[in-house]
Amino acid sequence: MQQTNLALKKLHGIKPKGVKVRPDSKLERLLGVGDLIIKEFAHLRAGRRIASDSLLHLDIRDRLESEYFFNFSFSEADLVDFVHVAAESKYHEVDSFLLGMYSGVLLSLLTERNKQENKRTKIYIDGNKKEFPYLFSYAQYFDELIVENFRGEKICDRLTYDTGSGNLLAFSNLEGSNFGWFSGIGTKSIKDVYFINNSFLEFCAPYLHGKDVWFINNKYQNGGCAVKAGICDSLWLLNNFDPYVRIHAGDTSHLDTFFVVSQPFCNLNFIEGKLANDLQIIKNFILCSDPDTYIQFKSMKFNNSWIGKAAIEKYKPIVELSHSLIGEKDTLTIIEKSKQIKELYGTLT
Repeated sequence: MQQTNLALKKLHGIKPKGVKVRPDSKLERLLGVGDLIIKEFAHLRAGRRIASDSLLHLDIRDRLESEYFFNFSFSEADLVDFVHVAAESKYHEVDSFLLGMYSGVLLSLLTERNKQENKRTKIYIDGNKKEFPYLFSYAQYFDELIVENFRGEKICDRLTYDTGSGNLLAFSNLEGSNFGWFSGIGTKSIKDVYFINNSFLEFCAPYLHGKDVWFINNKYQNGGCAVKAGICDSLWLLNNFDPYVRIHAGDTSHLDTFFVVSQPFCNLNFIEGKLANDLQIIKNFILCSDPDTYIQFKSMKFNNSWIGKAAIEKYKPIVELSHSLIGEKDTLTIIEKSKQIKELYGTLT
C-alpha cells in the first residue's frame, strides 16, 4: 500500500471529521514526529523478532524524551486527534507497526507525566470504523483506556509489558484479530479488562492477564469461544453467543470466580478447561443457563458450584441485570452496570 506522509505539509486533502490541523499546533507536532520515527526506525524493525520489539519501544521513547519532546507537552485531546488523523493514512506492514508503537509510546509518556502531577489519564476513543492496526501497541503505562469502533489486527498488543501497569482497558465493537494480545503479562496484571460487543474469529480470541476480565455481548464465528484470560482472579461471561466455551484462565491453573450468564435462547452445551497437563481449578463456578440443557464439562474441577436452576434462583438479580444489557450499545453504561453486578455478587455469595 502507498504510504501517506504524516508531515503537515503533505496532509492536504485529509479532513477527518471533527479534527482541524492548524499550523504550529500540537497535533502538527505529533504527526510530524510520527513521520520521522517511521523513517528513522523502519530499517531496525524489518526482520526483528517479537522479543526485541519491546526494546524498540524503549528506543523510540528515549528519542522522544531526549530530543523531539524534550520541552513539549500534549494532552489527552491531542492524542485522540492524532489517532483520528493518522488512521486516515495507509501504510506498508513495517510502517504500520511503527506508527502503532509510536502511539503506544505517546500513551505511556502522557500517562507518566500526568501521574507525576497527580492527574488521571482517561482515554476514550471512538474510531468510527477507521483502521488502525497495532494502535497503542507496547504501551507500558496507561490509566483508563477505552478503544471503540476500530478495525485492524493486534490493536493494543502487549500492553503493560515488563514493569508496566494499567487500571481499566476496554475493547468495544472492534473488528479484527488478536486485539489485546498478551497484554498485562508483566509483573502487574491489568486491573479491569472488558471485551464488549465484539466479533471474534474462531481462533483469534484474546489472551491477556487481568484481575477481573469481562466478556459481554460478544459473538464468535463458527459457534466457538476460546476465552484465554491468562492469570486472572475472576472471569465473567455475560450474554455471549457461545454454545462452546474453551477457557484458559489462570496460568497457575487456579481461578477464583468463573461466572456465566447465558444469552437467552442460546444454549451453552460444552465448557472445556484448556491447560496442557493439568485441570482448570475453579474455586467458585456459577452457570446461569437453561436448566433443561445438558452441559458437558472437560478438564475442569470446581470447589463450589451453582448450575442451572440453583444458580438462577440464587443469583436472580445478577441474571436480570445482565440480561438488561442485551442490545446495549453504550460502553460506559455496560461498564458501570458490570460494577453493580460485582457488588451484587459480593452480597449474594
